[in-house]
Amino acid sequence: PSASQGPLPKRRASGPTRRAGPARSPRASCEPTRILANELGVAFERRDKVRLGLVGCGGRGTGLLRDLLGIDGVEVKAVCDVLPAQTAKAQALCEKRKAKRPEAYTRGELHYEELVRRDDLDLVYLPTPWRWHVRMAVAAMEAGKHAIVEVPAAVTLEECWRLVEVSERTRRHCVM
Repeated sequence: PSASQGPLPKRRASGPTRRAGPARSPRASCEPTRILANELGVAFERRDKVRLGLVGCGGRGTGLLRDLLGIDGVEVKAVCDVLPAQTAKAQALCEKRKAKRPEAYTRGELHYEELVRRDDLDLVYLPTPWRWHVRMAVAAMEAGKHAIVEVPAAVTLEECWRLVEVSERTRRHCVM
């Protein structure tokens, strides 16, 4: 870096040093052929059914929902959006695909906080505007859920470390 950019950030001694790629499955399924774990030994728990909450039911969220409903073993339990019409569309799509009608969360920008506290979710998918990604992923992990975040997951180095630190502390995955 140039002198105007300042020194490079110091590498954390306790942080991960490299990432292993995920195993690829020839078919869409929630059943892994083996248990995967990250460098810290946090395993992806084997589940017959993955119970999902979706926060953000706009264009990207609806497209993802269509894909998720095509995967054996995925159960969409809750959907959230600031626009009630978007959650209504998501609920209708679930019913059209012969899935159970998910519960809707539509009472403003912070209603996702109630969704992530549900006891019947394994992970929360966050196709939301980027400015909400860190806040929502942290809330999900602190509530004991794995988080899937669209990119950019974070926009500052501090936000990146926040995601890493919360993931390490809660032993929940944050996937981008």
